[in-house]
Amino acid sequence: DPDVLAAEGKLAALQGDLRLATERLTACLAARPDDADACYALGVVHGRAGAAEAAVSTLETAQRLAPHDPSIREALARARFARARDLARYGRVREARTLLEMTVEADPAAVAPRAALADLLRLSGDVALGEAQVREMIRRDPDDALARRMLAAMLAQRGAMEEATHELIAAAERHADDWTVWAALSAAYLELGDVRRAEEIAGRARDVAPGEPGSLAPLLQVLVDTGRAADAVALVEGARDGNPGEARYHVLRAMLHTRAQEHREALAACRRALALLPGTTESVER
Repeated sequence: DPDVLAAEGKLAALQGDLRLATERLTACLAARPDDADACYALGVVHGRAGAAEAAVSTLETAQRLAPHDPSIREALARARFARARDLARYGRVREARTLLEMTVEADPAAVAPRAALADLLRLSGDVALGEAQVREMIRRDPDDALARRMLAAMLAQRGAMEEATHELIAAAERHADDWTVWAALSAAYLELGDVRRAEEIAGRARDVAPGEPGSLAPLLQVLVDTGRAADAVALVEGARDGNPGEARYHVLRAMLHTRAQEHREALAACRRALALLPGTTESVER
């Protein structure tokens, strides 16, 4: 009975048994292939299981069956976004771009897919198109700090460093409590050769978020780039010793080892980070 199979599949999904949910919903659709609700449910299950490609295919079928259902439209946008990230990770940039463009077209207000599309365009050399996407993000939300950082990066990429710096200054005025904005502004001043200002702004990034390991990185960059590597080492080792359980300080130390061509020590620091966070981020594994 397709109704029973659909009910059992949805119940299994609610209970977290994705294998059983997939089995029951697939059987339901084999018996009743035009069931948009079951198709939608199966697509969501595929997405939860990390099968983004299957999720996209199944939800596209659901949308064809029920083109005006907002739940299906939203789920399909999420699935396409997840699949696009997978494709980009494996270097299939053109396919990723197509999926992201479809996602943005279906849901113009969605921030994350548009940001991903803009970044993909920038990295593939289509800076003008990427900049257009970012400016649309800002038009929709002038207080979007991420969009303003992205715009500054794109301006810098095409050589407009002063314009990029002015954009970041404006962003810092709007988001004084966001250390990432101060970090980007510090990098901009460093690129312009204003080391004093870069160091001052890097200090603000740390002041805003003293408990965030990443907020130390801008100051380390200034110190290393101006020949004060020993000061950078002392700074990160002090932070690491004060927070021995924080893996990211070990990662920062590994980066300084790498800059100094101390590869054995860098590997040891990365292993310490991995020991603190098994299954940690790609950056540590690399």
